[in-house]
Amino acid sequence: MGATIKKIFSDDVPLVYSLLHLQAGNEDYLVAASEEENGSAYAYNLNKNYEKQAIWQNIGGTMTMVQVSDSLDFLATQRFFPGFNAASCELVKLSFDGTGWNQTKIMDFPYLHRFDLIEGPDKMYFIGATITEHKEFSDDWRTPGQIYVGEYRQETNELIGLTRLDEPLVKNHGYCAFSEKGYSFVTSEEGVFCLRYPSAESDWQLTKVYDLPVSDIAAIDTDDDGKFNYYLVINNFHGQTLTILNDRFQAIKEISGKFPFAHSIWGGVFNGEACFVFGNREGKQDYYLLKVREEFGEVQVELVKIDEQVGSTNTTVFQKNQQDLLVSANREINQVAIYVES
Repeated sequence: MGATIKKIFSDDVPLVYSLLHLQAGNEDYLVAASEEENGSAYAYNLNKNYEKQAIWQNIGGTMTMVQVSDSLDFLATQRFFPGFNAASCELVKLSFDGTGWNQTKIMDFPYLHRFDLIEGPDKMYFIGATITEHKEFSDDWRTPGQIYVGEYRQETNELIGLTRLDEPLVKNHGYCAFSEKGYSFVTSEEGVFCLRYPSAESDWQLTKVYDLPVSDIAAIDTDDDGKFNYYLVINNFHGQTLTILNDRFQAIKEISGKFPFAHSIWGGVFNGEACFVFGNREGKQDYYLLKVREEFGEVQVELVKIDEQVGSTNTTVFQKNQQDLLVSANREINQVAIYVES
């Protein structure tokens, strides 16, 4: 992997928070949405030089967006505003009509922070994680969040059999899916939990795999054996330290430096090399690529600064025209940005 990563595209999106790569057939879009109270969501056509189109305006509060199967339809949260002002949070569907998106409401879903759709053998599963169930003020964490599971029916646009799991989770913030492996991770003050999807032999299974407070988690496979050998966690809720864990969820290396309000995190393959990407929203607000390798039995890390003073909230990587694109919601400078290695 080369040493230079450059920004090739950026656009102003006030308090941009959520990102989605939306690709189906020959259509290809990047969607960026704001968390501000009168925020907007925009689609950038990756086939037409980032041509910009408003999907919605003057709503905002979008924490998560998820594509519906192999279509240009997607689900999104709205009205989850800064300061965890999310009692009026809604889950909505955006349906592509050939030129734009039409919105319909699925249901009220207070404090829904993360959610996902998982393709099962005969149904589409829904996973929803609330950061809390009730708040009287921003730092009121007396009521734990919950994990909800059920089925999403695309034909009728409804959630069926929505059930709350038994494990309440304080500051239920992070979510990372590995659908091809049959599970997702959920993070909270209680630690990291592995949520296994239903199978012919068992129902949903929630198991704790790490018992220290974690805000978010990502994973990589550096030896390409199909198994994750390193995890990166943000310690504590919106914490300022990050730790690498091994495949047994044992801490093996703390990332040097302080990263106040660490938030953005991703793990995967970028330009042929497994690595992590992360950013923080306070202090220097820098945005990093993190390489991990083992030499002579010891784990070595290399931090590569991608950008500075941007305050990334979410980040992802996808491929376009045989080139990996690194995308960041640079919230603190009101910017959605795309980076490539040069």
